[in-house]
Amino acid sequence: MGGQIDLLEELRRIQSMNTDETFDRATDSLEAIANAIAAMLNALIPVSGVHTHANNLLEQTVFTMAVIPSKIETIYLDLVNLTQNCTIRVYHQIDGVNPRVIETFNWTTGMDDGCYFRDVAVNASLQVTVQSAVIEGAIRNIPWAYLYRT
Repeated sequence: MGGQIDLLEELRRIQSMNTDETFDRATDSLEAIANAIAAMLNALIPVSGVHTHANNLLEQTVFTMAVIPSKIETIYLDLVNLTQNCTIRVYHQIDGVNPRVIETFNWTTGMDDGCYFRDVAVNASLQVTVQSAVIEGAIRNIPWAYLYRT
């Protein structure tokens, strides 16, 4: 498993360690093993892409997350390319079938260059959409990213 320690085997080895065996504090101590476990449990997985926002007033899907991680840390939309106000919605299939709006954000051009949602916990599919209030005048790219924990 490419550089990962077999934690159970390491604990067994430490418990049955004899005087002839060497001990490397950097890899063999319980603290080092606990840190390795914490690192594995807290691994952040980044996912990113670009939504090509059509020049219309329809609500458009930026991305859909069908695989459910244990926790979505942050969802970020880079809106710097937009020239018109828009509404951003986050949908969750709470009942496992029907998407329900769980968050709405009205972004205006005078605000920050993007928006983000933090600590999103879901148990079914999640979808993020953008809907322009006024036609943009051209197709615009909206880079997006999210980080989740395994």
